[in-house]
Amino acid sequence: MQRSLRAEKPSAFFRRYLLRYADRTYTLEAASSFRRKFILLDGSQQIGSIAPISAFTREAAADLPDTLPLHLRAFIIWLAMMQWRRDRNG
Repeated sequence: MQRSLRAEKPSAFFRRYLLRYADRTYTLEAASSFRRKFILLDGSQQIGSIAPISAFTREAAADLPDTLPLHLRAFIIWLAMMQWRRDRNG
């Protein structure tokens, strides 16, 4: 069975994405307006995060549940990285 993955950015003003996969909706959003950290929510419960290791590096750490398929975890990491790049380039 093939499952589709869909990402939607509801607002151009907020760093927030709705991810739909396998009849579930997850939210990837900035932890705050001033930090680069993203949190992954399942409903209102935080289930993961992606954040730079420090303010002076491009390295990041992703803490995502192993219960999510690998391709979904990779997509979430890629999405956060693209948002960081967008933020950096203005």
